[in-house]
Amino acid sequence: MAGRPSGRIGFRTRSEVEVMDDGFRWRKYGKKAVKSSPNLRNYYRCSAEGCGVKKRVERDRDDPLYVLTTYDGVHNHVTPGSTSSRAAPAYSAPTAPAWTWSELQAAAHSSESY
Repeated sequence: MAGRPSGRIGFRTRSEVEVMDDGFRWRKYGKKAVKSSPNLRNYYRCSAEGCGVKKRVERDRDDPLYVLTTYDGVHNHVTPGSTSSRAAPAYSAPTAPAWTWSELQAAAHSSESY
């Protein structure tokens, strides 16, 4: 399928920390070494009951000052800590330019730097 799969979005953010606060609570469920990258990839699931959103976090192999974060899915609940009872289900991600799925893959798996 061309383009970004439904519900998947990626960000490339300059950061000293790997996991940035995006307003949701996450449970780490794994990590693995990725081919052609010296950095580990970490895997998280949203910890809200019944929410199937997953997050993948890794350092950019070509520029370790940047973190690549990929969200897969859309939250089916409000952001934790939301005080509005009328709040709609939210999808909150770090404030950074969004990349298309193919751009994020290219940054993670090629020698090109963005």
